[in-house]
Amino acid sequence: MSGALNRQPVRWVVCCICLMQVVFAAYAAEPVRESLPEELDMFVGDSRVLAATVRRVAVANGKVVSVTSVAADSLLLMGESAGITSMQLWLPDGSQRRLTVRVAAADLEHTFAVSQRPDR
Repeated sequence: MSGALNRQPVRWVVCCICLMQVVFAAYAAEPVRESLPEELDMFVGDSRVLAATVRRVAVANGKVVSVTSVAADSLLLMGESAGITSMQLWLPDGSQRRLTVRVAAADLEHTFAVSQRPDR
């Protein structure tokens, strides 16, 4: 009987270790979605680095925005002309993300800031 009692704590520890491995594996496999925006506002001539590890990218209208992979985990977006387009991203886990990109003709925040200067 003492042999059966000695095995119970060992079984409990093994079960806990297995459960922790399953939880950690599920957490590691969960894609990081909060870092990718659903919408992005830019202006013509603007550039943005999007932190994203992707397998593939498609842009609906390449005349509005261009995309270049600059590192394994970064995309460079360039505002080419005014308009709205969408980007489809294929992530390493097999999921997909769609982003809407709006490119304005001018940087309105900069234009407003310049117009508010006292020397103007």
